[in-house]
Amino acid sequence: MDYDLEGRQNLDYAESLLFKAKTAESDSEIRDLIFQSENSIKELFSSSYPNQPNPSIYKTLNTALTILNDKNQKKSNINKFSFKSLRIKPAKFAEKKASEPQEPTYLSPGPPEIVYNENCIIKNINDKRIFRFLNSGKLGYVSIENTQNCDIILINVADSSFIYNVKNCIIWLSIANTSVMLDNVCDSVIITCSRQLRVSNSKNVKFFTNTVTPPIIEMSKSLSFSTNHLTYEGFEDHLKMSDLSGDFLESQDSIKDFSWHHPQKSPNWETMETKPEHITTIHTSNGENELNFQSFSEFDWQILKTL
Repeated sequence: MDYDLEGRQNLDYAESLLFKAKTAESDSEIRDLIFQSENSIKELFSSSYPNQPNPSIYKTLNTALTILNDKNQKKSNINKFSFKSLRIKPAKFAEKKASEPQEPTYLSPGPPEIVYNENCIIKNINDKRIFRFLNSGKLGYVSIENTQNCDIILINVADSSFIYNVKNCIIWLSIANTSVMLDNVCDSVIITCSRQLRVSNSKNVKFFTNTVTPPIIEMSKSLSFSTNHLTYEGFEDHLKMSDLSGDFLESQDSIKDFSWHHPQKSPNWETMETKPEHITTIHTSNGENELNFQSFSEFDWQILKTL
């Protein structure tokens, strides 16, 4: 479905979306509005770069998305306890698999971009290691796009994060207040804590995550989930700085697959054994440059590389 670019940036449109979010009742309407909200936020960030997006529009869209995710979660809990008539013989459906996710494409990627101030933007980067540690204060949003063969470590509190068109990367986004959204990601490791995790069109990705609501996947396959066992000195301070308060799910075994419509568990994801907690050590990088102000010990890097 196409949406008007100008309308997406318009506060009237955002308020209209918020009103629909508050009044939406059906499953299909809620899911469609979640899709609209997420894509509106993505487009707002993209069209505002290199400036910060309009805060009123962003706040309105983000409020709509939070309301819709809460409604979606409540409906899911209700559906778990629904009763079916014993007189009705269930219809047989052919097994339907998720459509094959597309491989990330790298067409005319443009010049490399690395921005780290009010927001963080990492774009068109290959074969690099990027490490940033923000001890105090918060970032607005994190956007990682069109990267390949990279280690990206962002130890900070951000409002939200977007990861698009990524291949063979290790990405650690320590804390996102609201959503971490991925699209077109493959052969990668994602480490994060957030309120919501949303994954689309991705495959062969390992997630070590703590989330408040169950992760949502669609059009994806070969995804593996476990709780986040990696931490660092200062993590508790970052958690207090965020809006999450450590209210995370005990496990990552209740993934919602919007591409799987059967009572059996979706074959597109699996859980991994929980690993022992490990506290990484952050120190000033010996080879400090525009990419790396800090680093881990070699032992910590080896742990990341073997995930």
